[in-house]
Amino acid sequence: GESFRHKSAVGGSLKAFVKGDESSIIVSPPRKRRKILEDDNSFDSSNSSSSSSSSDDDDVDTSTDIFTFERQGQWLAVYCDLMFYIGQVIGVQSKSTATIKFLAPTKGRKDHFRWPLADDVAQVESTFVFRWDCDVSSVSSDGRIWCVLAVDLIARAHDRIRGNQL
Repeated sequence: GESFRHKSAVGGSLKAFVKGDESSIIVSPPRKRRKILEDDNSFDSSNSSSSSSSSDDDDVDTSTDIFTFERQGQWLAVYCDLMFYIGQVIGVQSKSTATIKFLAPTKGRKDHFRWPLADDVAQVESTFVFRWDCDVSSVSSDGRIWCVLAVDLIARAHDRIRGNQL
């Protein structure tokens, strides 16, 4: 797949996590973009019942596995080589491109995220979205702290995708 520099994918938010020259970080879209079910630890296999016994990496994506941007307000997990980012769609340019505003992780709890003081907004291609319709709810009265209920499933899905990229 095509690679592009992180800065064009999700703004400068990686600066908080990586020291050094961020322009050398290359990001590749995930090979698999299957939606992870929140109450199940496995991939949605409704479209892979006819697949052979070969490796999952050989499966051909079907139309239901490919994410497309359709509406503002949708919560997503966006793939990056080193980690994932949780964000909300604030503008849809096309089915394959949207503007996303990203949350930043908090130091207290791994399932809590916050809006950064400076907005972290970027245009993202749909091929980098590996989880969508995330269950995100505000846990602070000012709406700055958010809880992502399936953060463990999202992290495991990111790790599986990252393992397939190595």
